[in-house]
Amino acid sequence: MHEIISDIYHAAAGTKSWAVVLTRITRDLDLLGCQMIGVSTVRGAVLFSFASDDAPSGIELEYIRKYHAVDPRVPMVLGRETGEWVYDQDVFDLEILTTSSYYADLLIPYGGQYSASVKLVGGDDETVFLACMSKYGDVGFTSHHRQYIEALAFHLREGAGLYQRTRRLTTSAMAGTEMLHRIPRPAMLLGPDRTMHFMNEAAKRFIDGAGILFLAGDRLAALHGASDNELAITFQSIGEDIKSELVLGGLPKRRTLRL
Repeated sequence: MHEIISDIYHAAAGTKSWAVVLTRITRDLDLLGCQMIGVSTVRGAVLFSFASDDAPSGIELEYIRKYHAVDPRVPMVLGRETGEWVYDQDVFDLEILTTSSYYADLLIPYGGQYSASVKLVGGDDETVFLACMSKYGDVGFTSHHRQYIEALAFHLREGAGLYQRTRRLTTSAMAGTEMLHRIPRPAMLLGPDRTMHFMNEAAKRFIDGAGILFLAGDRLAALHGASDNELAITFQSIGEDIKSELVLGGLPKRRTLRL
């Protein structure tokens, strides 16, 4: 316990990754994974995301892309005091595992079932959440699990607050780079004008060897003329989706094109 508390304050100071803390919790309690998310209270945008090393990268990405908007735990966690854990197995009946898309389409297919969630920081500008997920078929969060994570609640709350105050948010791409590092497929973080902000190692290898995409300066382009036109049309459509989302609300569409 002393070691993990030390790691929490190292992560708060930026000398270790939050993934170290979350991975220790996951392995000590034999969980599916843990995820910590910072959200802009004003814009609803995800400011950062960290996950334990053994958490499936797909569940983290899909949660941020889509399922955070339908997560039935969020209103409950928002309504609690900071540091107060919410155990969904105590709140929901088993029916929700089939009626809620968060459970039926995301958590269960990735091998999870129950979760313990807490609001670490709550304020006018930013809210920080932490969630730990049990494995599918396990009994959920036992008294041992609860004593362990509740003993850490104060230090997690203090550490998240320190991290919030000391880090410098130079770009909202922080969440993207953390996730893209863990995705095994080629993945890139692009601006609306196709400017490359970040790519993972698999994407670098793909661009270097596939002969399909390349960087024109810092801008993504397709080698084949027709494909490049399709790429330009797709990004124009994404831009229109974003403008529509700002006015009407909802989620941008997922666009797919063949190169």
